[in-house]
Amino acid sequence: MNNQRTIFITSFYGLIGRNLLATNILPTLFREAPEARVVILLPEEKQKRYQELFGSDRLIVEGVPTITETPFELFL
Repeated sequence: MNNQRTIFITSFYGLIGRNLLATNILPTLFREAPEARVVILLPEEKQKRYQELFGSDRLIVEGVPTITETPFELFL
């Protein structure tokens, strides 16, 4: 039985994800939950940079294609 936990963090707006990851949250998570892994979901164009900054064997960076919003959706 696999007891590995996965924590998903999304980062689609501005520097929110980077500011979160630049704190001591990751070392704390990995220390408190040694079986855990973290998956960061973000726009494809940010994937390479985040992988360079934060990637490890327990931290996976996944780029997600962005959906273009219609003018009506932007208005809302």
